Amino acid sequence: MKHLLILFVFILFSCKEKIKDDAKTIQTAVTETPEIEKANNPEKPIEKAITKAPQTEFNLIDAVVRQLKINPDKIEFVAHKKLPNIEKESIVVIAETATEEDDYFRFNSHVLVVESATGQILNTFFESYETNGWQSDALFIDTIAIDTAPYNVTETDRAFGIRIYSRTLSQPNPYSLESISLFVKSENTLRNILKNYEVKVYGGEWDTICYGEFTDVKKTLIISKEKSNDYFDIVVKSNITETKNDEDENGECISKEKRTTSKTVLKFNGKEYKSENL
Repeated sequence: MKHLLILFVFILFSCKEKIKDDAKTIQTAVTETPEIEKANNPEKPIEKAITKAPQTEFNLIDAVVRQLKINPDKIEFVAHKKLPNIEKESIVVIAETATEEDDYFRFNSHVLVVESATGQILNTFFESYETNGWQSDALFIDTIAIDTAPYNVTETDRAFGIRIYSRTLSQPNPYSLESISLFVKSENTLRNILKNYEVKVYGGEWDTICYGEFTDVKKTLIISKEKSNDYFDIVVKSNITETKNDEDENGECISKEKRTTSKTVLKFNGKEYKSENL
């Protein structure tokens, strides 16, 4: 019985020491962790790190589409670029599918100048698929790009360009075409002063091995000092390369090139630019 009493006292003493150790551990944790200390002291508010949800990045195109009330599913091509001469404004181009039949697509064209920060539309130009020539079939539109080169068509008006690159997928009859249209601001609209002017044309016919003929035309637009109807003329320099492939007596495929140049002047007739041969 005496031994049992001693054992009971020993166990009681051990439990008391364990409780002291646990209390010390808890006190240390509270001291070393300010958040826990403050949580246990209502007089000291808990300081929490607030994690803010990232702001949604402003989407210029979405803002423009909402104003135009276009079905986003109908948008086939879109491009945008800041105006270099007006920092707070941007150009937006949208090709909207108007008709679709098998592999034949035709697009309405929207060309706009908007506020870069808000997407608010400032200047608009719209042309129906019936007259703008924006279509894809065997010759399909591959890219639409904005050209902000300094097309200073008057002392105060600087035009910008919309370039459309089209091509075929035919190997024996390759063909590609790049055209440019020029626009100037006019109050709250845009005027199309040069429409679908071909600046690059490449085409040919060959047997996909060697025999064949190709023509490559590249044009450069240069603003002239001469004027027509208060607008500077545009001189067009064309570089034409004609290539003919044939086999020599050893069966090697050889190419012969013929290069020529020409000039054309585009004159403003009061409404748009039209070409005159030089």
